[in-house]
Amino acid sequence: MAELYGHHDLSRILAWAASLALVLCACTAAPAATPTPTLQPPTPSPRMPTLPPAATVTPLPTTTPAPTATDTPPPSSTPAVTATVALSATAALSATATLAETPTAAAVDKAEFVADVTLPDGSEVAAGSPVTKTWRVRNAGATTWGPGYELVYVRGESFGAADAVPLGQTVAPGQTADLSVPMTMPETTGVRTGFWQLRSAAGTLFGVGAGGNEALYVQVVIIPAGATAGPRPTIAPGESLRVTSATLRMEAADYAGPCPHTLVFIGVLEVQGAGTVRYQLEATSQTPGFTFTLPDPIEGAFPGPGPQTFGLSYSLEMRNSVAGSARLRVTAPNEIASEPVAFTLTCQP
Repeated sequence: MAELYGHHDLSRILAWAASLALVLCACTAAPAATPTPTLQPPTPSPRMPTLPPAATVTPLPTTTPAPTATDTPPPSSTPAVTATVALSATAALSATATLAETPTAAAVDKAEFVADVTLPDGSEVAAGSPVTKTWRVRNAGATTWGPGYELVYVRGESFGAADAVPLGQTVAPGQTADLSVPMTMPETTGVRTGFWQLRSAAGTLFGVGAGGNEALYVQVVIIPAGATAGPRPTIAPGESLRVTSATLRMEAADYAGPCPHTLVFIGVLEVQGAGTVRYQLEATSQTPGFTFTLPDPIEGAFPGPGPQTFGLSYSLEMRNSVAGSARLRVTAPNEIASEPVAFTLTCQP
């Protein structure tokens, strides 16, 4: 019984020991779990909220100035450039306008003489007879002639014509047109000359010639009504061409007024035969120290056989007072000269 008891006691001891071991194991596990709470402090999630303030490194937004919306200065510079371009473009346009105005001013309207369609220079016309003078001209300017443009009488013999005759047509630059003026010949016989110019719609006079300011003219020899041309000198045997007459007259032989002033001389040559005639204007001054600047001699070809009457004119611009005389002189094919014409020009303020 004692052995059994002892064995039973041993079993109990072993069971107790096992229980103790379990208890010990449990105690050991407890300390292991305890370290876990110790680890929690490092994880202190409560401190993380403190970090957000640090994460409030909202200084980054300060760097967000990178959105340098302040870089919008570039946009402001862009408009500035655009404005500059616009201005320079405007300047270019105004420059063009300026250039366009220069041609639009006086020099734009200009004519070029093409031919005498009717009444060539020196034509004989009966006194008192109605005629129509027609010039063919080319628009040598840069503007179109249209409504408001007229052919106007400026000086010399008016031949009873209206002071202004509307063109009545549109003539573009480069085109030609026939311009006509109805006239009635005066009753007195002799050589008569009248001058006409074109006038723009703006009222500016212009004409032919290099400067676009010379007048068109008609020059006729008026003979008695019902008369036929009388006998004319004939050329001597063996001669092919001869100038038989030379005359010269002035529009206004005595002038007093503002200067510069243009003196106009009108000459007529009568020619027989075919060939070349050489002639020139000569002038002498009675004013001490005054010297005339005259055109070079001119040569004109005549087809013959004649007789023919040839009209011509000279315009001399004078800037100072002068008294003198002029004549028309032929030097070939024969020598002949007109009677001298005296004139006086007095420049006044």
